[in-house]
Amino acid sequence: MKTAIVEAGHWHAPSYFAALKSAGHEASCWSESDPDARARRQQEHPGKVYDDYRRMIDAERPELILAFGVHDEMTQIAADLVDMAVSFSMEKPMGLAPDALEPVVRAAEQKGAFAGADLVMRQHPIFARLGELRDAGELGGIKAYRFTLLAGGPQRYVDWGVEWMLQPERSGGPLFNFGPHSVDLFLWLCGEDGADIIAADAISDLHNVAIDDYVTFTVRTPRGAIGVFEVGYTMPQEAAQQGMCLITDTLVATSSDGTNGDIVWHQDDRAEKIEGKPARDSFVAETIERLQTGREPIVPLRAMLNTLRVLRAVGTRVTGESSKT
Repeated sequence: MKTAIVEAGHWHAPSYFAALKSAGHEASCWSESDPDARARRQQEHPGKVYDDYRRMIDAERPELILAFGVHDEMTQIAADLVDMAVSFSMEKPMGLAPDALEPVVRAAEQKGAFAGADLVMRQHPIFARLGELRDAGELGGIKAYRFTLLAGGPQRYVDWGVEWMLQPERSGGPLFNFGPHSVDLFLWLCGEDGADIIAADAISDLHNVAIDDYVTFTVRTPRGAIGVFEVGYTMPQEAAQQGMCLITDTLVATSSDGTNGDIVWHQDDRAEKIEGKPARDSFVAETIERLQTGREPIVPLRAMLNTLRVLRAVGTRVTGESSKT
């Protein structure tokens, strides 16, 4: 299968180059519009390179695109990929404005396009197991969910050559960077399309940059599930902290790293330990397999749209510049 990467200067792109190779594929070509980012990436991936993804697609006609981009430009990239009838999976958050993303999602659905979102944490072992239990009707009604994703300070984005991440109107700050994973997992496990915002707040004076440093928010779904989230750039250096606790009327599931975890059933204290590896490689391999066999993407675009709507509602409640995108 002929695969390509769009806007390969993104800091996650190298792991997707590697995941393609692990799946027995190579990116036959890639694009990056920023000349500095393009020069940096060429040192690692000197294959066929374009400065414009539209020209690359016209010239190469790849069968699958793995797409990235500056957050506020991603919706237009997705719209172009749908218009050009190329199958793709795109990194989160796919934009900052749900109203702009909605017609793209509708167009993809009407065309029956293979168009997905890279919300890879659904396939991390603890969440994959919870998804299996939900599908089998054994998860129970969700009462409460707590999710934490904290990482190092924003200077790392400067070091990586993606200074736009410090511009709230372009990146949306940690809310739109880390929030998509946490909210998507909650809505997916609950089987619901949205949630009301109960409370939200932000801190924006830790690093003296324009974006928020830390955002916390609480939501409630129409069926009453409560979700509590915290995301931010508050850890020292490159350290990261992820954690999850899910309480249903059947079980309690916990994870200290967002990948592995434990499940304990209320009725008999039966316990199950879940262990495995982070899922980016398997996400890419399954995406290819689904395209080849005519199945839908792992995470449809509408799931990203539903998540983006929640994040935008949170953004209107918090203080700080990243809520004004």
